[in-house]
Amino acid sequence: MTPLMYAAKLSGFISLGLVRELLASGADLDLVDANGRNAEALARHKLSNEIYTGEDIPAKPYSCRRPGAIEAFIELLTAVRAAGSWKRYAAEPRVQLVVLRKLAESGRAVATRGVLTRLFAPRRRLQSIGSPLPDVLFWKILSFWRTDRDP
Repeated sequence: MTPLMYAAKLSGFISLGLVRELLASGADLDLVDANGRNAEALARHKLSNEIYTGEDIPAKPYSCRRPGAIEAFIELLTAVRAAGSWKRYAAEPRVQLVVLRKLAESGRAVATRGVLTRLFAPRRRLQSIGSPLPDVLFWKILSFWRTDRDP
């Protein structure tokens, strides 16, 4: 049993922040237990457990679950698996921002209004709004930008 598998067994009550930390630290989604089940399969098995509506953590958290907790756990594992790795999953919003910037600069996407106009201005509109944000500064800002996918 790996820590991710233990998290799956408690997926009805465990924090997704902990699961994100495990994945960011290199937890392997493909490892299986002695019965041939990976973390996702262990979590799916818990979907049949009774939903707990009380205030505190129950005496036997293995036998019940919070509403939506296991579904969120499975959704996170599925998204990471689809991305190919945690690193790709976490970087996806940043990649989308870079693609949007490049499309806007080439005139193939509409630049947003307000503060972001300088980030996404098409090159032909620069005379009216001034020079665009330099690439070096854009990349520096992007390196500090955090999303809900960061641990």
